[in-house]
Amino acid sequence: MPAPTLGTIGMNCELIEQVLECKELPSLPAIAAQVIELTSDEQVSMDELARTITNDQGLAAKILRTINSSFYGLREPVSTIKRAVVLMGLKPVKTLALSFSLVTAIKENEDPKFDYDAYWRRGLYTGIAARVLLESVGKKDQAEEAFLGGLLQDVGMLALHRVLGDKYLAILTQTEGDHRRLASLELEHFETQHTDIGAMLCERWKLPEQLVTPVKFHERPTAAPPSTTEIVRAVAIGNLIHDVLTAENAAEPMKDAYKRSERWFGLRTDAVDEIIRRTSEAAGELASLFEISTGPSSNADEIIHRASERLDAIEHEDPTAAAIRDGDTLTIDRSQLDELTGVFNADGFKSVIRSAFAFAKAKSEALVVVIISLDGFTQAVRAVGEGSDGEIAMEATRLLREQFDPLAGVLGRLADDVFGVVVASTDASVVRSYADTFRSAFEESAASITEGAAPLGASIGLAAIRAGEQTPFASGEQMLAGAIRAAQAAQKAGGNTTRLFRPKAA
Repeated sequence: MPAPTLGTIGMNCELIEQVLECKELPSLPAIAAQVIELTSDEQVSMDELARTITNDQGLAAKILRTINSSFYGLREPVSTIKRAVVLMGLKPVKTLALSFSLVTAIKENEDPKFDYDAYWRRGLYTGIAARVLLESVGKKDQAEEAFLGGLLQDVGMLALHRVLGDKYLAILTQTEGDHRRLASLELEHFETQHTDIGAMLCERWKLPEQLVTPVKFHERPTAAPPSTTEIVRAVAIGNLIHDVLTAENAAEPMKDAYKRSERWFGLRTDAVDEIIRRTSEAAGELASLFEISTGPSSNADEIIHRASERLDAIEHEDPTAAAIRDGDTLTIDRSQLDELTGVFNADGFKSVIRSAFAFAKAKSEALVVVIISLDGFTQAVRAVGEGSDGEIAMEATRLLREQFDPLAGVLGRLADDVFGVVVASTDASVVRSYADTFRSAFEESAASITEGAAPLGASIGLAAIRAGEQTPFASGEQMLAGAIRAAQAAQKAGGNTTRLFRPKAA
């Protein structure tokens, strides 16, 4: 087994060893290994690459069929791999060679208990959307890696399933189809997650960094290294577009996709709608070419229309509620803001909760209150020295803004090491997934501040009202108290975890 790296410290090394030594894991086909070796040389001969691929007639035929599909939109058909390389360059041909080889390897020894349709649907939709997005913003040089990165993003799930079997299937059942809950459940039960396992598998295959990082960071794109930021962000948005096209309620992921696309790539909503349409159109064609099943197709225009109507209804129900969701502090009394971070202080945060609670109760809308207590804060400040408390608080605020802005979360700082978020019109399971992503990002980011001191984490508690159901809370203050109790329960459980407050039935 290879020596642990910084990325594996604190993980379940025994399980990692089991995974890496599992003989049933997909292995890199010889043709793929040759393609990787050849294309790692910038001076590679196009003739040599074409000959290598053409030696596998089945693979060459698949590549040519795909290049001649409407997805690539060539003006005239291409009949040879050499012509394809000359006309399109190395990257598309290399990406397709690796894609087909790895898909074939993964499809071997499929277990009927595992939902491969859902697995391939998520990978293919994400890869297509990521590629189309980068092309639309003039980043064609990165589009191919984004496609393959999206296609392979969850390969760690297959590895964990083949090693853990029914134990892993039980975790998948607990997610209730919400992939955003998976990483936190994996960490809770196995002390590792599919993203890290998948990245190790890709490194074993000697895939380039541009393909490893989307696998490792697609669940927490803000933590990706600068060299691959745009690829990872495109894959993360591709995940949201997959959710738009497959979820029962498309409004929430579409709102998130709009905000992230605008912030990260400057895309307007109509451009994102077009990416959604192109993804839906291409999915069926590429699924057939890759000989994988992705289940029934979706009507993108109908989904966009319904989701847009839902978002418009939310935004126009009550101007006050919209201001709360958007965190509009321009008309707020400055005495209600925290001087250091600029978010609401304890008094201001309680005022926001009261307003949000009144609106949620009147309209039977969802509402979630989140409390974040920074684990190890006092010890870290004592060890690092003066000024570190403010630095840690600012970093926590930055990451909370980054994570919860797509949900229009309103932030507050209730104490030196305690933060809160109010999220309206969003289900608790979605908010929880964002909270878990914050935990991972904060733990990793704070390590650079504490400089070897005890690691920082976050104990997180949630209290929630479900849309369309009678609220179990009598007031916003009760919701806040429930979230605090849940955060305390997370601390008692060992810290750096998330708990949901469950009120007793009336």
